[in-house]
Amino acid sequence: MIGRSGISPERIVLVAGGTGGHIVPALAFGTGMAVCDSRVDLKYVSGGRDLESEIYSSYGIEPLALPLKGSPAWGGFVTRISRTWSILVSFFIMLRFFVRWKPHACVLFGGYVSFPALAACLILSVPVLVHEQNAKAGKITRIASFFRKPVCSGWKTCEPLKKRCFEHTGVPVRIFGNLLPEEAWIKLEYGTECPGSPRILVLGGSLASDKLAKLAMGVSRIDEFGEWTFLFPGASDIWKRESANCWLGPRMWEMDALFSLADIVITRCGASTLAEIASLGIPAILVPWPDAADDHQTANARAFSEICGAPIVNEKEISAGLLGETLLAVYYSGKNEQAVICTGKNSADKAVMKLWNAIRHITEGRDRN
Repeated sequence: MIGRSGISPERIVLVAGGTGGHIVPALAFGTGMAVCDSRVDLKYVSGGRDLESEIYSSYGIEPLALPLKGSPAWGGFVTRISRTWSILVSFFIMLRFFVRWKPHACVLFGGYVSFPALAACLILSVPVLVHEQNAKAGKITRIASFFRKPVCSGWKTCEPLKKRCFEHTGVPVRIFGNLLPEEAWIKLEYGTECPGSPRILVLGGSLASDKLAKLAMGVSRIDEFGEWTFLFPGASDIWKRESANCWLGPRMWEMDALFSLADIVITRCGASTLAEIASLGIPAILVPWPDAADDHQTANARAFSEICGAPIVNEKEISAGLLGETLLAVYYSGKNEQAVICTGKNSADKAVMKLWNAIRHITEGRDRN
């Protein structure tokens, strides 16, 4: 364990599950730490959903998978009872894991899987902190804050926590390759010539969004956008051309090719996605998912828009025509300005080190009860 001598902590547990919005920042942090400090030994903990396994597998990582497949706050009576039991079982799994592995710190990146890990940390006095990616704190973050555990936030706001109750570190983001459009198109395996600009990337999040896809496809059918190209990852099981200017594809976890092609992104407002877009300086149109827990995507959109000036649209109030007008405004008049304002590569690189410093801080024992 780190002490006054300055020796780095060696064994760290990263707990992240549920969706890519929680898992991807944990993986980005872990990848960054592997480069910064080879002495650090990382273990990952996830839930039991197929989606979680798919994301970790794409990085060649096999996490400790707890028997959890959702929050007990959702579903019918039988489902809630089953999930509550799974949390209890997972709590004892985490206790046994911590006793055997003796971690120097545990970092919770959110999702229902974080609750049994937090409970085990409290029982065993394992130094723990929470990384909250969203601008509105989730339940686990609020519980951890209640127990006076440190919270690191992705944004300068973390509602409803007061500023003294969290440290703004930013969201760790993945390192992306800068591909030429032709190279990126080849990676997508469409088997045709790369279309020219403007190219619009439509991102519905790791769970995808039929509503957002339909809205953007409506824009693609407007005559003024006939020569534009619209890309829809996660909208099909295979790579295929849906229409003259719409290209569908399966869900992707390696985003280099898609981001290299994008002139503008129309996106849901998961914190991880927004942080990556900001780090790359890609102009964006924000369409928060209105049914997200505690409406946290709207809070993310506001935080992002304050920095980048990106327009926020309400999917319940906007039509394909109005979205098209917004798209034209961003492309022709706001593209260069928004790109310059949004570029945040340096601050994104600092997120890993800021979070690492926060981990070193708790392992010195300053934040233990």
